[in-house]
Amino acid sequence: MTYTGFNNISLDTMDEIRFYPDVETLLRNLKYIGANPSIFARNNGMGIKGVIKEMIKIYTNKYKTSQGIRATYRVIFLKGRK
Repeated sequence: MTYTGFNNISLDTMDEIRFYPDVETLLRNLKYIGANPSIFARNNGMGIKGVIKEMIKIYTNKYKTSQGIRATYRVIFLKGRK
């Protein structure tokens, strides 16, 4: 930011925790915010559906709680004055 003329630069982070009813809803929300894993963007092969189904099964068995599937987002706040 200093290269673009900003000063008094500060950086803060905050963890945002959300719960989703299932892995499919979590994946849709990740897609909506543009956080698609590059493997899904690159691979249009026939096997990707099987990989996703297996991932959903494993993730559900391992991480599902009574509140749903937990996702933690790290939010970055970058502030400066110009």
